[in-house]
Amino acid sequence: ACCLIMDELPENTHVIVVCQRCSQPIKLHPSLQTKTLKEAVSKVDDDVMGKKLIKALPKSRPTTMIKDPSGVDRKELLSLTEEIEIATKSFKTLSCGEVDHPLCASCPEAAMEQYKEEIRMAEEACTRYKRLIFELNEKEKEDENNIAKVDNDLMELREEERKLMAELEGLQTELTSVELDLEKQKDREKHLDEEEKIYWQAFNEHQRQVLELRDESNGAELQLQYTHDQLSRLKRTSVLNTAFHIWHNGHFATINGLRFGKLQNVPVEWSEINAAWGQTTLLLTTLANLCGCSFLKYKLIPYGSQSFVQDSEGKKKQLPLYTGARLFADARYDSAMVAFLDCLGQFKRHIEVVSNGRFLLPYLVDKDRIGDGQEFYSIKMQFNTEERWTKALKFVLTDLRWGMTWVSANLLNDEGGVKDTS
Repeated sequence: ACCLIMDELPENTHVIVVCQRCSQPIKLHPSLQTKTLKEAVSKVDDDVMGKKLIKALPKSRPTTMIKDPSGVDRKELLSLTEEIEIATKSFKTLSCGEVDHPLCASCPEAAMEQYKEEIRMAEEACTRYKRLIFELNEKEKEDENNIAKVDNDLMELREEERKLMAELEGLQTELTSVELDLEKQKDREKHLDEEEKIYWQAFNEHQRQVLELRDESNGAELQLQYTHDQLSRLKRTSVLNTAFHIWHNGHFATINGLRFGKLQNVPVEWSEINAAWGQTTLLLTTLANLCGCSFLKYKLIPYGSQSFVQDSEGKKKQLPLYTGARLFADARYDSAMVAFLDCLGQFKRHIEVVSNGRFLLPYLVDKDRIGDGQEFYSIKMQFNTEERWTKALKFVLTDLRWGMTWVSANLLNDEGGVKDTS
């Protein structure tokens, strides 16, 4: 199909043809620009042909787009239509392919390039098809060769199948035998399970008895260990230290909790001091008996809070180690304390002799005084202060504590008795 554009130009009316590829107007050959066609176009009504497109003129009836305007000669109009139809048929003949005509001068070259590209692509596709056909032929030949090989393999597989079937029959026979053995083994397993159940019941009972005996044994061992610990603790415990516990309470030395001394700012009852003298007398007597020490001139008589010292040579046979509330110093009480201090000195010298001088009591005794060698304190209350007298009593208990430790370590056995030194 072609497109014709009628432009109304005074006296110079042309039929303009549009390129079917780029839509640019092209100039027709002079043979198509006849005088009759120009005159017919100039007479066409402006409302019908002026500046309008005659688009896609029908291929069979090219006059369908032209109206019959008033004032136009019917014969001339028919002549013009025939000439347009002739041009249209010419373009139609040229457009029998894929490209519509008319074309401008530049469009055929682009169309040629497009055709060349399509030709190239078609040639490549043809080459691929040829190669594919060749490969299919080769594959067909290879398949023919493979068919023979497959036939051979099939025969081998059938032979192998025959052998396997024969082997399967043998295995079926063996399976039947194995199933029979399996039934026997199941019966035996059931019997063994019953025996195992009886065995585990007996084993559990035995384990229970073992655990009970183990618990009893562990309890006995723990009791024995506790007894041994108690025995060891008792062996390490000094009998003398338990019976006569010497310690201190502030400025006072104490024996079994009884304060030994008196201070102005801390008044102590005489009954407590008398009881402390009774414990001290009993301790020194016990130590002397244990180590075989006999006192010269004096004999200690422990009698609780009314203990005394018996003088075998002096006029005063009994020297009391106790006193009560009084305004003046008691000479007999002072004498008893001096006598006790004399007995302590004898005990000190006896220990030094027995230990061959390897053990010495910390404080020295000099008649009615006791001290560390640099300073001595009188044990008498007459012409003495309570502080110094209390200090002297503290030294007395300290010496006795040391003596008690030495006797416990050297003369007493683990049971608290006297060691056999023979």
